[in-house]
Amino acid sequence: MLEAPRPSAIVAREFELERYSPAPGNTLLTECWELTSFEHVPNWMSRVADELARIRAYLDRLSSSTDQLRRAREEAVAARAAQSFFKRTFTSDPVEPAIARLQVEASTARETLTALVARLQQAVQRTPCSPDERAAMLAELRQTKKDLVLQKQQINQGLRDVRSGARHQAAEASLGLLLASGKTRRFANVGIRAAKELALRPKEQARAELEAQLAVVDLNINRLEKLQ
Repeated sequence: MLEAPRPSAIVAREFELERYSPAPGNTLLTECWELTSFEHVPNWMSRVADELARIRAYLDRLSSSTDQLRRAREEAVAARAAQSFFKRTFTSDPVEPAIARLQVEASTARETLTALVARLQQAVQRTPCSPDERAAMLAELRQTKKDLVLQKQQINQGLRDVRSGARHQAAEASLGLLLASGKTRRFANVGIRAAKELALRPKEQARAELEAQLAVVDLNINRLEKLQ
């Protein structure tokens, strides 16, 4: 990991952050979607457990390194503050910025690997070890799909109602402004369209989110159906 920072003359190149590749974990996630036989599940789960243990051990070491970096940066800042005004003004100190960059890198690595741990744990929870577990999971997924489809139908009806209401408003506005100037009628139509778009936007966003959830559910149903 990191060498312990010396109290004096800390040099940025003395610090080297240990790195851990997420590639093995991502490979295991890919393999999860490719499982077709229950006999392969125990081996896959065992390898996931080993990878999770390695990632957690690395995250523990990363925490230690992060503490060392924090102390080193505090020391570098204090050393810089102790310098004369002339030296602070006319010279640069590469140490503190270099340590700051390592802190950002460590933080990014922690976020990436913490998310990977969560995804691996979720993959294990969603992978059955027997036909009975598979049947129960499929039943739950199919019920979830039905609920999402119903919600989507309700949103679609809401979208149709908004569009129908906007058309009705436009028709009424046209009748009420028969004697008005073309400019006035255009302004009225613009206002109706703007109100329609404002009402449609959250519903369309909600539908897009539901469609994304449905796609994931369908993928999981297909994955479990081919697992025999």
